[in-house]
Parts: sequence; structure tokens; C-alpha cells
Amino acid sequence: MQLKLAKYAGFCFGVDRAVRMAEEKAKEQLLYSLGSVIHNESVMHRLTQEGLVSLDSLDEMTEERPVVIRSHGEGPQVYELLKEKGLKIIDTTCPYVLKVHRLIKEHSETGKDVFLLGDSQHPEVRGSLAWGSENTRVLDDLDAIRSVSVSDKATVLLAQTTLTEEFWEEAKKLLGERRKNLETINTICSATRERQEEAAQLAKEVDLMIVLGSRKSNNTLKLVEICKKHNKQVLHFENSSEMIGNDIVNYGTIGITAGASTPAWLIQEVIEVLNNYGKEQHFSMENLSMKDMLDQQDFSAPKKNEILKGNRTAM
Repeated sequence: MQLKLAKYAGFCFGVDRAVRMAEEKAKEQLLYSLGSVIHNESVMHRLTQEGLVSLDSLDEMTEERPVVIRSHGEGPQVYELLKEKGLKIIDTTCPYVLKVHRLIKEHSETGKDVFLLGDSQHPEVRGSLAWGSENTRVLDDLDAIRSVSVSDKATVLLAQTTLTEEFWEEAKKLLGERRKNLETINTICSATRERQEEAAQLAKEVDLMIVLGSRKSNNTLKLVEICKKHNKQVLHFENSSEMIGNDIVNYGTIGITAGASTPAWLIQEVIEVLNNYGKEQHFSMENLSMKDMLDQQDFSAPKKNEILKGNRTAM
């Protein structure tokens, strides 16, 4: 069994920045966050252990603590409310998302129609939309674009930062047929683009593709979608424990990629488990904690794009 790790996989700059900020502040005092700082349950569990409490609403607050604005960002109303309450704000919003906020605000103030391409239920999109006006609207899919009125009005199209380039190009072309005075600004972040391109290429080269990341993570789900276009054998795991019971070792070459909110230590755990399939100390691995398994092994983190070799064995 041969393992190939994608050159671009795991934490992006924005996610890494958000987690580090939350960790550093949590060392100083207990914190609240409005929703998950990032979409990864394992990381949020660690942050909770360090003193961060995730809230769905400010109404759930039981005491005064600094409040973390998650990497997905929030609308201006949330900032105003926190300031009114006199609460300290720790803003971990991804800089790429902040750019979308700025563009929506600037263009909507000029009276233009502003369309944001993305998932209307995603926190990033909901927060971004709040920076606009009554002329700002989310387009979830191509059908939504087909419903846009034909007009010569000045129009701007932006994108959720984790969309696929393929969807962006299709949407841009379709909306251009309905809005002749259209300005398109591709706000898909470079980290998303790199991970998608690398995953697509790697999926073509391997027998099985493994995608690691939360099922709540939009960028992870997009990686799964992209990999399935190039390889019929794609498995999506949130963590290494989900791998038990899968006939993974029956594949000769396995590619591994991970969403931008997947930490390096989780990727390392998965590689460690794959490399130790069939070894005596892993026969009863279901009864061991991941920490116990790692403590029993000598393991060093793989380098990006490194080919990792393992033994083919029965599960």
C-alpha cells in the first residue's frame, strides 16, 4: 500500500490564525464564541477543554466574558450589540471573508445590485449578506440565477470563499446573460483554489481517495465533490476512528487530502493508522484511545506531497 499526501491539505492561513488567536486568549481567561470558531468538531473539543464556550446566541451568556467572532465572520449588527454590552471582541474573521464584507458594503452603498454566490444557510454567507442592503441577494444555485430579472442595472457578483471554480465560471456566464452591466469579482480564496486543484490532480493518480474533514465544513464537502468527478473510489472521514471496518488496505495507492479546517495532527493520526494496519499492537485498536495508539508508535509528521509506503494486509 502506497500513500500520497496532497501538497495542499489541512489548515489554511485563515483557520490557523483563528485557532491560534482563540487558544492564546483562552490561556488568559474564559471565553465565549458565537458558533464554532471553525467547522471541525475535534478542534472545537480541544478549545472547549481550554476554556471556550460556544454559544448559538448571546442570550445564552451567563456571565461577562470576551466574545470570539468566528472565522466565518458576522454582520455589523453583532459587533454593535457586543459593543453596547461592553464586551471585549476577539475578531478571528478570515481576512478573505473580511474582503467580501468590504466589497458588499462598498458596492451596495452605490445602489448597485449585489449578488453573492454561495450557500444561504452557511454562517459565512449569512454574515456577509448582513453588510449589504435591500439590493443584496444570495444565489444558491444556477436555478436561482435563472430567476434573476433581466436588466441593464449595474450589478456585482461575488462568491463565498469556499466555492468551486467550476461553479463560479458557470454562474458568471449565466448571470452575464441576464445582466449586461455585470462586474464579476472572484472572491474564492487562494487556499481553497490550491486545495481543489491539488485534490483533483491527485484523485486522477490513485486507486482510492480519502478526504478528511468535518461534514459541516463547506470546503471539505467541495473537495469530496471534486474528487468524485475524477475517481469513483472516494471516502470521507471526519477522523481516524471512522476508518475501522473499511477495506482500505485492498487498494494499491491511496491519496489523502483534507479540508482547510482539518488540523495537521488529525491528518497525522490517519496516516499513522494506515501505516499500522495489521501490526500486532493494532489488532485491538478499537479498545485504544488515539493517544494510546500514538504513544506506542514512533511517528514523525509527513512532508507535503511525500509518498508514504505501507504494507498491504487484511483489515
